[in-house]
Amino acid sequence: MDAIKGYLIDFISSNGNAQKFEKWLYEQDSSFLENYFGENGYLNLIGYDYRKKTFEDVVELIKTNINPEVKIEFDKEFEKRKKMISGVCVKNIAPDYDGKSLRNWGIEIGEVYSIINIWKKRDSIFKKRVYVEYVNPQYHFFPSGLVPMELFEINLTNIPDPYLKSSYRFGEYKIEPKAWSKEFYLPINKSFWDDFYNHDDKAVDTYHDTLKELGIITPW
Repeated sequence: MDAIKGYLIDFISSNGNAQKFEKWLYEQDSSFLENYFGENGYLNLIGYDYRKKTFEDVVELIKTNINPEVKIEFDKEFEKRKKMISGVCVKNIAPDYDGKSLRNWGIEIGEVYSIINIWKKRDSIFKKRVYVEYVNPQYHFFPSGLVPMELFEINLTNIPDPYLKSSYRFGEYKIEPKAWSKEFYLPINKSFWDDFYNHDDKAVDTYHDTLKELGIITPW
């Protein structure tokens, strides 16, 4: 998937920002955008007044002007994305792991992140907070490491089928893809993640196959 198609799908799949989309639009090569919208459609996008427009307004603009052939591809991609838990970054400042000092967690407000793990624990590391891990495309599509869930807007009303929620004592829980959960994955070491970070072929293949199932495009 090329960068333009990826951005458009991420934008439509999220609750993105109209003005941010306008800025992105003007940074693109017009000839590439015309491949998706045609000349007239591109002119409609460029000539649109994005001031005070909502996310829904821009999505309607995109869907109205995009080439029919491309729209079919997009619809297929959206169907895949239904299998994935997504989180829209709503802030990037929150307490550090100590629960006291504030820090910038290095994520971008308005961006959509592919969530692969959600954890709530009571131990000294988690301090009763809920953390998530997202796929980090800047780091070989590895997990991001623990990031506070409060930084994201995540809809967990209906957990997609590829995921499993395991509940424990004291309100603790974990949401993760079934493929690497302890209920489904038989580890060589202590856990899937021990195998993964030890570069075990089975765990690495399971990880990338699962990302593919969730509709997350990687170089592998």
